[in-house]
Amino acid sequence: MISMSRLPGGSNILSRVRIKDSSKYGTFINKNHASNEKVHELPSKETTLKDGDVVCFGTGNAAYRFSFVPFVFFSDNRGSYMIKILMNLCTHTIGACTTIELSDECTHVLTDQLAPVSEPLIDAIVAKKPIMLMSWLEVMHMQCFFQV
Repeated sequence: MISMSRLPGGSNILSRVRIKDSSKYGTFINKNHASNEKVHELPSKETTLKDGDVVCFGTGNAAYRFSFVPFVFFSDNRGSYMIKILMNLCTHTIGACTTIELSDECTHVLTDQLAPVSEPLIDAIVAKKPIMLMSWLEVMHMQCFFQV
């Protein structure tokens, strides 16, 4: 199991993770220690998971806690206004956010192949933040945008 510390104060980004019940024995969600919600009784047999929901499948006693950890991209992009608009649109589409301040809350660094090496970029590398190219974000945006 891989886990990450939660951001201080929690995330203000809502999860868009949906669960659909196609099972024989049912899928149950325990929302904040309330009574179990039967997913197969909901419209379209699906619902959106929220951070902290506990999911149980079938008749077994195994329970799984859903934890939503959003992408927080650090970008030292000094590009044009249109590039910044595109970057914000793409990150919003995949449920992420961007910041121009490098901090512990940043999960990834977003850069371009032609971007100059800057002091904040070096600091991010030293902090072992994964580096993502803008082209990856554009591909993810297109997959989310055209998904039915």
